[in-house]
Amino acid sequence: MVDGDLRMVAWNQKFIDLFRLPPSLMRPGVLFEDIVRYGAKLGEFGTDSNIEDLVHARMESLKRVEHRRFERKRPDGTVIEVRDRPLPGGGFVALYIDVTERKRAEEGRLDAMRRERQAEQLLVEAIESSSEGIVVYDGQDRFVVANSCYLEFYPDIADMHRPGVKYEDVLRASVERGESCQLPPGMDKEAFVQDRLRSFRSPSEPIIRRMAGGRWMQFSERRTPGGGLISLQTDITALKNRESELILSKDAAEAANRSKSAFLANISHELRTPLHGVLGLAEIMRDDPGTAASLETYQDYAKLIHDSGSHLLDLINDVLDMSKIEAGRYNLMDEKMSLGRVAESCLAIVACRARDGGVNIVKRLDHTMPAIRADQRAVKQVVLNLLSNAVKFTRSGGTVVISTSRDPAGDVTLSVSDTGVGIAADQLSRVGEPFWQGDDSHARGYEGTGLGLAISKRLMELHGGAIRIDSVKDVGTTAEIWFPKARILN
Repeated sequence: MVDGDLRMVAWNQKFIDLFRLPPSLMRPGVLFEDIVRYGAKLGEFGTDSNIEDLVHARMESLKRVEHRRFERKRPDGTVIEVRDRPLPGGGFVALYIDVTERKRAEEGRLDAMRRERQAEQLLVEAIESSSEGIVVYDGQDRFVVANSCYLEFYPDIADMHRPGVKYEDVLRASVERGESCQLPPGMDKEAFVQDRLRSFRSPSEPIIRRMAGGRWMQFSERRTPGGGLISLQTDITALKNRESELILSKDAAEAANRSKSAFLANISHELRTPLHGVLGLAEIMRDDPGTAASLETYQDYAKLIHDSGSHLLDLINDVLDMSKIEAGRYNLMDEKMSLGRVAESCLAIVACRARDGGVNIVKRLDHTMPAIRADQRAVKQVVLNLLSNAVKFTRSGGTVVISTSRDPAGDVTLSVSDTGVGIAADQLSRVGEPFWQGDDSHARGYEGTGLGLAISKRLMELHGGAIRIDSVKDVGTTAEIWFPKARILN
């Protein structure tokens, strides 16, 4: 307590201890200015000015003291709270409270709060920057937070993702609206909801599910120590598509290997048969020349050798042509040509075989059609292959019809139809595959490598056209080739 003359009237021991005042200074009537000067020397009021200036400023403020309350940090780092109250007759009462521990506790709480906010912000930024969808639920299965990626996965239920909304309500909304959720085959809505709730409440291994729109999602869910749940959701559609492509590629490769194996078995049979004939006749002519002495027998042997050699040459040409086409080294030699005349020349080649087999050939060729720009040798090879197949697979008494036409779009077509054995519906999609034949066994009733249609299909594709095959088992087959309007010469 200080009187109106600013002299010390009363104090307690705590005041002496707090400011480390010497006993010689603490006596009744001592000027409060001496107390202030002592504190100033110890740096109680700062060091920005000289001591007397600090003392003077302090005393001037005390002469007009009012009710006030403030905190002051001392040189030793402690903090005191000062409460001044003026007395009616002059002077004042000052209360000094050491609040260091309280301030440290407050600063600790503030620091902890700052660290918590920083951690929360870091967590939010980490979640938001993830390329996977992340959603968090609390221990009561209530929605807490989700990142943008997750919300983009489920735009149809964006309104349900509010803090406090139960997971079951979010799930049911997704099932009812159905824009992002797709039920597994054979499972109704309620069964799906209950199944999903069980896995949500007791998560284990990641789950892969097909979503609406053909999207695939992987769900990886874990419970937190506090009972909450974090769900990591990844769009694996691209991965599943690649997986499907790999499976298809593997199946295609295996099918190609099977076809090539069948082809090698078939072509070995095709090659051996004429070779055995050639070698057998040559051995007879070498070892028993008397047998082939007559001109007629000699000519028969020569014809058989020539036919066998021609067959071998055809086989080899087919293999070489297919190899060139597959390697991209088959170059078209375009020239002006008549599709009708090519058809006539091909008919002349197969006419004898058709006559021998009792197959009737009907011509419906439109010789008024314009010429086309194409590789004549390649086109002849295609037409001859179609005619040869039609004659070969048509039984005696059957009919083969060859026709040409121009459709309303301006494309030129050539069609070969037969009343032959046809192709089974489940095999029709494989027509035109390299090395494939309708009958892969050695004992099949028709010779050939199975390359003819495959070569013809590739040759027509090189011309910008195509081959279309329609067939019914035991009824007949229609093979049609067409050339685009760009190849027609008006």
